[in-house]
Amino acid sequence: MTIRSCVWTLYRNRIPPPNRNRIPPLNRIPHLNGNRRMPLTRPDRVSAMENQEEKEAVERRLNWFVRKLVVPGLDYCRAALKEEPALSSRTWRDVKYCVYNMIQRRKRHGDCAEDSD
Repeated sequence: MTIRSCVWTLYRNRIPPPNRNRIPPLNRIPHLNGNRRMPLTRPDRVSAMENQEEKEAVERRLNWFVRKLVVPGLDYCRAALKEEPALSSRTWRDVKYCVYNMIQRRKRHGDCAEDSD
């Protein structure tokens, strides 16, 4: 067998490369596998800051952001979580969304004039 025939045999028996533009079948996508869906949130999570203590703690620590109409980032939210024991059951995203909702409430009620400190 010559080298040319060996190469031709290897080429003929090769496995075709995968088509990267092809949509994968639904049973290969993990969150659409059958009727089972992967949980997207924690089941024991409380959706809104209903506790008045928590709202006051967020206002105490992050009121500057509400007055300036700016949503705080990860570092500021984590600092507020460390400083306030009332927020111990919350994540930093819960705090961020609470501030975001306060800002939206201010805008909706016409209090959106930025404070100049």
